[in-house]
Amino acid sequence: EGQTSLRLPAPEARASATHDWLVVPLYQNPDGLAMLGPAVKGIVRAPFPFSSQVRYTTPSGDQLGAGPHPPQAGQETRYWVFWRVGPLTEEARDLRVSATLPRGVRATGNVTAPNDGDWEMTGNNVAWSLAALGPSVGSTEALFGFEISVKPQSDAAGRILQLVGTSTASVRDADTGALFEATDEARSSLLPEDLDKGGAGIVLP
Repeated sequence: EGQTSLRLPAPEARASATHDWLVVPLYQNPDGLAMLGPAVKGIVRAPFPFSSQVRYTTPSGDQLGAGPHPPQAGQETRYWVFWRVGPLTEEARDLRVSATLPRGVRATGNVTAPNDGDWEMTGNNVAWSLAALGPSVGSTEALFGFEISVKPQSDAAGRILQLVGTSTASVRDADTGALFEATDEARSSLLPEDLDKGGAGIVLP
């Protein structure tokens, strides 16, 4: 049996969050001749960097929040929620991040938005959007933060408070229009990123 070499045209490769794949089946016809079947093309979608945090202190230990922490029944405590997207190596557009706040948690309206964008706080929903992100706009990474307030009731004593539901981010590839989505888990008063973990976020009576 001999071997047959085939040369197929291929587009120029480039680094991207999307990767094209191409499959061309090879089969034999009734006369025993090798034939190429119809090509099938698709896109592999890779995740993009996205994370969420709830903080009472900065990474260096300075206080960001207000009120008692661990939280205390009958008293208000304020925390900051941060969403971070990127860094991205490709151009992206229509970035949107959102989350739902649990019952008893509210957004105060205080925000930090070094990348600007638009934000809305309706009921227990918080959303932030950015028109474009990537090398061409001078920023490959974006950050948005908003303050939340919680005042646990007496029956919450001895429990961990849920502060933010699952955060969901979506963005479109500026070249292909492909939609990408990423999620980060719900966050509680445990605050694993904070330096001061005293009381582990359990509500005091």
